[in-house]
Amino acid sequence: MKILKVLESLVLYPIFFLLLNMLGNTIPNWLLFTPKIFLYDQHQIRLGSFDIVLFLYGLVLFTRGMIALAQITKENHQAREKGATNPTRLLTEGKYESVRHPMYATFILLYVSLFIPTRSIYGLLICLVQCMLLYFNARYEDKKVLKPLFQKTYEQYCQQTKKLFFTISDKLFLVTGFAILAIGFFCN
Repeated sequence: MKILKVLESLVLYPIFFLLLNMLGNTIPNWLLFTPKIFLYDQHQIRLGSFDIVLFLYGLVLFTRGMIALAQITKENHQAREKGATNPTRLLTEGKYESVRHPMYATFILLYVSLFIPTRSIYGLLICLVQCMLLYFNARYEDKKVLKPLFQKTYEQYCQQTKKLFFTISDKLFLVTGFAILAIGFFCN
């Protein structure tokens, strides 16, 4: 399954990257910074040398996210009975052992992998809005779905698993991405 997700990422990510890059080059004031020298500048695709660094960062993060998403989806399906909308058992192992909402964290990492490499102001705003929506959805799910379903068991799980979204490695990937973006902003 991991090999398939890596291959899928190697095909999908470059397509997303180029499409977002083309879109970004057609919208005025879209970019946080514009490279001074372009390695490629044709057909609405403009790529500078720093774009390679951003692309590689995004590719690694996107691939990591796709693998995690497949694992989390598998875990989620094991916690539900066929046709049920709510889980029938509380997930506390696998990805759920260290964070309560690993799927939301993975979605955030996927958004970041797509929008940081575009150097886009609007992309960052979309990421922020998506993060806020996922945060509020996670809080709602905690209070209105999981706590009523699993009561004391869920409260104990919350005490053991303090983190809502991100593991340490997730945080490192996010900080690295914003650091790379800041370096590009100040060096271009």
